[in-house]
Amino acid sequence: MPAQQITTPKRQALLLFIQGVYKGKSLGFGRQLDQSIQLAMIYRTYDLLQRIQQVDIVIVQDGEAPPLEGAVYLPQRGIDLKDCFVTALQDTFALGYERVVAVGGDIPTLHSDDIQKALFSDEVVIGPSCDGGFYLAGMEKEDVRFFDNLPWRQSHLFSHLQGRLADCGRCYSQLQRRRDIDHAGDGRKNASLLINLVRFWVKFYKSIHSQSAGRGQFFADRIPEPRYSSLPPPVC
Repeated sequence: MPAQQITTPKRQALLLFIQGVYKGKSLGFGRQLDQSIQLAMIYRTYDLLQRIQQVDIVIVQDGEAPPLEGAVYLPQRGIDLKDCFVTALQDTFALGYERVVAVGGDIPTLHSDDIQKALFSDEVVIGPSCDGGFYLAGMEKEDVRFFDNLPWRQSHLFSHLQGRLADCGRCYSQLQRRRDIDHAGDGRKNASLLINLVRFWVKFYKSIHSQSAGRGQFFADRIPEPRYSSLPPPVC
């Protein structure tokens, strides 16, 4: 009788990119509420990642943000977005991980299914964003090369990456298209969702962490109703 083959699970990491809450990113609600929205998106994303079992969370952040317990922090290295993204991937794989899923901290509709599909695949998995970029990328170590010298911050970023993968014969799959929150236009289109997100996390941290030091500060004692609450959900 042949010996039973035992397969060892891959070492996997979720690489979370966070933009500092206090860098002055304008979402169209005023400085204090903008910061509260960014903070709520970070907490919501991290809570989602923490629910996935047997996967480490690695964080690279640009600017000041509240510390997130249980994560591995890597320094941000590079002179621009291209360098920072590729270097962060290389640094994460250098820790011994066999598969990495990189995701942004500003995707308020990110779903756990997105992450699960990207983790448990042998393909490159890409989550395209509505602005022509991508909000998630799952890959093996040898796939990092596909993300070097991409046209970052351009509306054809995702299509360019698709073409590069196809030209090299690398199998890839595409997730649902989602909207990331980069500027005031995104904030207005997603106003109801973002305000409700802040309301949830304000309530949560007031009840659970009201006495905790080192937590991010919500500026949300009086949260206004969004001006655009009557608009339908955004579409790409």
